[in-house]
Amino acid sequence: WSYYVKNLALNFNYVSALGIASFPLLLLLRRDDTSSLLFVLLPMYVWLGVVFPRPHKEERFLFPIYPCICLGAAMLSVSLVDF
Repeated sequence: WSYYVKNLALNFNYVSALGIASFPLLLLLRRDDTSSLLFVLLPMYVWLGVVFPRPHKEERFLFPIYPCICLGAAMLSVSLVDF
């Protein structure tokens, strides 16, 4: 699984860490609108759960979640600024 971690760190730098950690942190910061967070960010975690254990690793398997990572990082950034 280290290939994907290195790839995300090289491609997105700190945005990948913010994006992946966005759901638990947003649950702590925004308690009012958790259903939309679940609907928007859950596919990213499902995709990571499906792709990470696979033995054959390529960057193209991460392409479908790049928008979710960016969206999660953006939502977390806005919530941190408003906090």
